[in-house]
Amino acid sequence: MRILLIRHGDPDYVNDTLTEKGRREAALLAKRAASMNMGGML
Repeated sequence: MRILLIRHGDPDYVNDTLTEKGRREAALLAKRAASMNMGGML
């Protein structure tokens, strides 16, 4: 069993969204996660 701890992207608390950096971080994480064969999530 693997346990992955994933932190959210860089937040923009004032506008309740992500900063540009946070959006880049999230996109890179999504790309990497797609190649990790994590199996189905229930």
